[in-house]
Amino acid sequence: MSYVGTVSTPKGPVESWPIVEHDGDLWHVAPVYLAPVARADVEGLCDAWGCEVPTSDLVDAIWQAADVKLSPNLFFRNPKTFTNMATLGAYESQRRIIEARLPEQFEIAVGMCKDFARLPDGRTDLYGWHHLNGEPIEHGATSHNATYVDYSQGIRLVRRVQLDTTRAVSE
Repeated sequence: MSYVGTVSTPKGPVESWPIVEHDGDLWHVAPVYLAPVARADVEGLCDAWGCEVPTSDLVDAIWQAADVKLSPNLFFRNPKTFTNMATLGAYESQRRIIEARLPEQFEIAVGMCKDFARLPDGRTDLYGWHHLNGEPIEHGATSHNATYVDYSQGIRLVRRVQLDTTRAVSE
């Protein structure tokens, strides 16, 4: 699986994505983020894929389960390079940095975006972008409006695994 393009697109059907367990539930998890994304677009993207916005706790579980953890320090903006982080140049620069650091094969990669997540108070906001020690940088207190987007914002698509309970157990 490789990170492709400025806006990454998870490959294959949702049912083929890696599975992460959290609080007794199993989740299909997109290997990469859809990015860049504005908060105003999160629900529509999730609906289009038949997915939902992950909770902040699920974002933490995905980070723990990831086989590739990139340091967010690699991606902090350099205002001398891009004064406006919502430009095609900034997106392209971010994509090149990510692709150079990802192995050719991986299950789940984290660290290249802030996640949009459903917070305990019900809001959807930026969360995550964990340090390599597992501590999130973003805690859901962004000052950005709903339409703001920049190179570092993404959504990790997730869908609860539907267990087949219709099969009868044969004896």
